[in-house]
Amino acid sequence: MDLLKDLCGVDFCDLDFQECIPALEKTDAIGNLVNQLSYNKSFGSNACSSAQAIGINEIAWVVMQLNFSFDDSQTKKKVSDIVRFLGVFNYDDDD
Repeated sequence: MDLLKDLCGVDFCDLDFQECIPALEKTDAIGNLVNQLSYNKSFGSNACSSAQAIGINEIAWVVMQLNFSFDDSQTKKKVSDIVRFLGVFNYDDDD
C-alpha cells in the first residue's frame, strides 16, 4: 500500500524516502513512534509539539516522507479522515 497515494490522493512520492512505524499495540504515545524514525533528533520534538497542538497524543502509526511537502490543493481526492499532517520539518542526515 502506498499510504500517501491511497489515503491522501498524492500522485507521486518516492517510496525509497518513506518510513512507516506502526504501534506494537493498538496505539502508542506519538513520541515513542516518532523517536524510531530516521533523523528524529532533527525534527522529533517539533513533530510531537505539532501533534499535541492539534490534540494528538496517541497514534496507531506514523509515516515520514523525506524530501516531500504535502499540498492538499494538488491531490486527486479528499484526504482520509484517519490521516493528520503534522507539517514539513527540516532534517539533518548526519543525525
